[in-house]
Amino acid sequence: MKVYLGDSDPDAGWEHFSNLPNLAKKVLDAEATEVYCKYFLSKYSYQDLPKVIDLLVSKVRRGGKIRFFDLDFDMVARQIFREEQPIDLVNSHIFRDTKGLNSLINLETVRTALPSNFKITTMNYGSDTFTLEAERIQ
Repeated sequence: MKVYLGDSDPDAGWEHFSNLPNLAKKVLDAEATEVYCKYFLSKYSYQDLPKVIDLLVSKVRRGGKIRFFDLDFDMVARQIFREEQPIDLVNSHIFRDTKGLNSLINLETVRTALPSNFKITTMNYGSDTFTLEAERIQ
């Protein structure tokens, strides 16, 4: 099973969930071959992120992958500090595009929250986002 968590519609073949309670009810532990979280973690408070990530990774089977794509606050702050983007564009992206932002996170926060049975396979930065992909190794 391929699981997509986010507000936009996924490609065909992905099971779409927009919240954790539905995911917890409908996806068994270690059932998913892939979990893709698009602007999903930032919908939760910073204090809840460890619990959210724990639930998400529990759904991934051995050899399965989890991918996070979200706004990276470090990248946004850099753009503001260096005046690389007008503040109105930054605000538009943060508060319109992410729909319900409840925390400011970065790649490092997610990386350090992953359990030791996940091996990071990809870490990338966009202009104001990050992508982290990890595979469950045991």
